[in-house]
Amino acid sequence: VKIDPSITEDDYLTIDETRALIAAAPEKTSLIIRALYETACRVSELLSLRFDMASETKGGLSFSITGKGDKVRSVFLSEKLYRDIKKTFNGSRFLFVNIKDKPLSRQYVHRLISQAGADVLKIKGLHPHSIRHTWATGNLDRLGLHKIKEYLGHADISTTSKFYLHGKPTADDILQGDI
Repeated sequence: VKIDPSITEDDYLTIDETRALIAAAPEKTSLIIRALYETACRVSELLSLRFDMASETKGGLSFSITGKGDKVRSVFLSEKLYRDIKKTFNGSRFLFVNIKDKPLSRQYVHRLISQAGADVLKIKGLHPHSIRHTWATGNLDRLGLHKIKEYLGHADISTTSKFYLHGKPTADDILQGDI
């Protein structure tokens, strides 16, 4: 049995749902969702962001991160979101910390987002990776597949295309017909 790995509508939010979730979620949860969206990070990548990793760039801050497969890429946070995170979480080293100044756990962030999805959008099973899918899906037409691939940190464009083209024709589809 061949399983279709495509991201379906159940795997991501619309921009209106994302805005509603951010507006209605508790403050810290909202900041985490905003950061997951802006960076399109995997949750573990987001939670490993440190203040000493930030470099100023036009309109915000850039972070050089090492993702899956030890692939290094840059992700961005707006200056306003960075300031809000710094003020609200008040971490000394990491952006997202608990009251003991320790990085938040993946499981804790998963629970926060799942709870916010259930409370605000009446969606069961919303998870941090859904926000990454939301960013990629929402920006595909604007940025194109190659930029999406780079920002997500995929090693191969085929990975990005198999997840995010959502039924759009691929070269294989088009070139299968004989003339």
